[in-house]
Amino acid sequence: MTVDKELVFEFLLLDTDEITQEHINEVNKISEIVLNKYHSESYQEFDGLKAEILTKVLENRVNYNPKFDAYNYVFTIARNESGNLLKKIHKELLTDEFWSDTDEDSQSDVEGDDEGFESPVIKKYYPQLSGSDTEWEFVRIRQDEVAELLVFLHRFKKKDIPEYLKRSDLPETLYFLLNKLIMD
Repeated sequence: MTVDKELVFEFLLLDTDEITQEHINEVNKISEIVLNKYHSESYQEFDGLKAEILTKVLENRVNYNPKFDAYNYVFTIARNESGNLLKKIHKELLTDEFWSDTDEDSQSDVEGDDEGFESPVIKKYYPQLSGSDTEWEFVRIRQDEVAELLVFLHRFKKKDIPEYLKRSDLPETLYFLLNKLIMD
């Protein structure tokens, strides 16, 4: 695929009302090159990504310095923007998969809701998990304890919440907080 670098250069310098479809096509060619080179496994997202890249390039035209190569400028924006967008999309997909109600394990009955209390980690954080604390307090959770707490919270998210957890929405709030900390 050949890119007309002169049209890309013009695209970055022209006023918005002077940009033609030819200019836009050249920027889209650069986007396609980037997407095929770095993100070929996400081909189903290409149309949306190209639109977002074009928007980002339009926003950043004011920062372009004409003494630098226009192709490289657009290429870098396309590469960075596509990576950021795909990271965000994959992060959302992972969260959706984790919460999906189609998980077979979550639909099967798990014997003994109080099984988790055999764990010292769950016992340690029981006051926060049950909502029995009268005051909100910040609690530091060790990194090696987070996974066990997430599994515990997720297990009760997928079915009826036990009576001792029904007093507040604290487990769900805690889950989202812990999940955010792990995913970031």
